[in-house]
Amino acid sequence: MNSKRAILALTVCALIGAGPVAAYGSAGYTIAENFAGGDYSSSGFYPPDTDGAVGGGDVMEFINGYVGVYSTTGSLLSSSSLSSFWSNAGVTLGGGIYPGDVRVVYDSSVNRWFASSDTFSSPQTGNNQLLVAVSQNSSPLGTWSGFAINSSPSNSGLWADYPTLGVNGQGVFINANMFTTGGNPTSNSIDVLSIPKASLLGATPSISGYQLLEGVDASVHGYAVQPINNFSANMPETMYANYASSGGTDYIAQSQLSDSINSPTLSNTQSLATTTGYSSPVSSPQSGSTILVDAVDNRFGGSLYQQPANSTSIGEVWEVITVQNPSNSALDALQWMRINPSTNTIDASGLLSNPNLSFYDGSIAVTPDGHIVIGFSASSSSTNPSAYAYIGSYDASTGGTNFTNLVPLIAGTSPITLGGDATTPARFGDYSTTVLDPTNPDAVWTFNEFGGGSGWNTQISEIAFTPVPEPATLALLALGGLALLARRKKRCEPPG
Repeated sequence: MNSKRAILALTVCALIGAGPVAAYGSAGYTIAENFAGGDYSSSGFYPPDTDGAVGGGDVMEFINGYVGVYSTTGSLLSSSSLSSFWSNAGVTLGGGIYPGDVRVVYDSSVNRWFASSDTFSSPQTGNNQLLVAVSQNSSPLGTWSGFAINSSPSNSGLWADYPTLGVNGQGVFINANMFTTGGNPTSNSIDVLSIPKASLLGATPSISGYQLLEGVDASVHGYAVQPINNFSANMPETMYANYASSGGTDYIAQSQLSDSINSPTLSNTQSLATTTGYSSPVSSPQSGSTILVDAVDNRFGGSLYQQPANSTSIGEVWEVITVQNPSNSALDALQWMRINPSTNTIDASGLLSNPNLSFYDGSIAVTPDGHIVIGFSASSSSTNPSAYAYIGSYDASTGGTNFTNLVPLIAGTSPITLGGDATTPARFGDYSTTVLDPTNPDAVWTFNEFGGGSGWNTQISEIAFTPVPEPATLALLALGGLALLARRKKRCEPPG
């Protein structure tokens, strides 16, 4: 299952033949692990909602229809259906009820795993449930305790979709878009769920003290609102949503859950400084089929992690969205942005695009030393949906951000056509996930989708960076190198 690739040990400059870059980007990297995750045949559902996390010495993939636990070298340790996972955690699912819209987070501050889903049926005739679970210890192979919460107890005609998950030092947070039941569902509100972490971590885990804020105005706070994962932070819990234009300017809505975790209040939304606006993404072409790939929209898809703070970084929040490629209206691109939570501003943003590929379903992680990895999928009329990573660097002392390497992780072997036809794009995504390794500050793991075999497949990849020495160390190494050169020069002198 472990399939390390021939691009191991390539340096940042070697891939593109470029000259020197900033100090934070000068370290080499390796594709340290690169192995197959779940696929359509093991899941039975589409799209996969590609999600996973790393912690406790294990890798956990948590996707629609399938849960897999792997060693960090790619050996499959355990697998089950998603329904079995929730059943084993103590959640009763009725007939014709299925879990989906999955998220999982490893909280390194308490060495526990937290997972969430919602439930769905076809058709959706009433309330569904928001599901949350916590592991008993640092191993995802052990016992989990799961709980189900009615998504809208005050309105039987609403159901929750696309829940997002965030964890801080005091709570676990789930936000969801709320839709009406019936043949043409509409949405104008979100629900915001907060659960005290102390209740979930108790000797007998519970959801005691949870609060569900219903009917939150989505026209104010946004859709697909992402709570931040910052395990060392307490209340307030900051949340972001992307308000996108059709090519003018965009802005980010910031909301906060303030006050006590047992009695939180939702703040008024603040509008962050605008970024360059791009049009919403289009459905992307793929090889071997006239059916296009659904690139969803320009919401925040991947989970939001606050960058670990170091001596020069206050802990920025990074995110990436899918937009239409302004240079080729048939393709999509990725817009990244760096949010400063202290000043409530977007400090920088940029576009990653390619004249021959359509980019979509991006997610991002940034190491304490400023190494950036964006995992995503890409395709074109001559390329099957494939998994890629973009490698970049961020120097917190100057604010400089550079993306230097487009790295193929695995090539797709066939198109993805599930749910698609001549007029409807195939379902894909709806997101990918990229996370830091809690045991290695110089490693990033990314979970992405590609096409092949019976339909969709997922790939789990670890990108490891060579640590950059401190300036004093560099000076010592330089002096040592000069001394060595002097000794060598003396040895080469002719006798006399």
